[in-house]
Amino acid sequence: MNNLDEQQNNNTSSQKHPLQGDGGQKVLLVDDDIDLGRLINMALTSLGYEVHFQNSLVGINGIIKEFSPSVIVLDVEIGKQNGIEEAENILKYFPAIPVIFISSHTQIENISKGLSVGGVCFLKKPFEIQELEAYIQRFSYDHSQENVIPIGMYSLELTNQKLIYKEELIKHLSPLEKNGLLLLIKNVNKVVKREEFTKELWGDEFSSTNEAALNNLISKLRGMIKKDTRLSIRTIKFNGYMLEYSCKE
Repeated sequence: MNNLDEQQNNNTSSQKHPLQGDGGQKVLLVDDDIDLGRLINMALTSLGYEVHFQNSLVGINGIIKEFSPSVIVLDVEIGKQNGIEEAENILKYFPAIPVIFISSHTQIENISKGLSVGGVCFLKKPFEIQELEAYIQRFSYDHSQENVIPIGMYSLELTNQKLIYKEELIKHLSPLEKNGLLLLIKNVNKVVKREEFTKELWGDEFSSTNEAALNNLISKLRGMIKKDTRLSIRTIKFNGYMLEYSCKE
């Protein structure tokens, strides 16, 4: 991995960085390559992140609950276990925490599956540490965030990523679902192009790789907002999607 040895050599101080501690960004790193994991751990630590590294998925839910990470960096192949399948399970219990997949295997099927289960991006090994940090900065969950965005009879709670209809909890949203819905709400009654979605959600150009994941996301969002008949997500053929909101019943 490029630049990791340089970062390791620079990691000579144990002084606490301002990002660490209460309200700091915490990274949970899971990779069965111990040497690589240690290098990433030290590189991110030298950049000011609080990192918990482990080389297996043993007790992962308990670790997430105790460590409360801002983001999870997860290898796709962890021994004989499938990181994508485990991420799907993790996001059922911790939907607000973004998952960044890392792997040397970047076949379209893997990328599509990873994005479909709720991963925010798929990073190919080897990568620059600056590239990983850019994704961490982009997607990290801010546990101190306190915002509520209303749309029709719904409220999108950004703090805990809940979608509320009147006083009814519709769903604890995954980071992908929250960001997708937020993008539509910010552009209500305007077309959001497919390229805008993929750039905002995955930091990538629109392609056949992420098209299936985007279609799946829109289908889920439609189901979530169906209780308010004034809201609908319309497909603009070969262009994008529009969240339509009418004040009339």
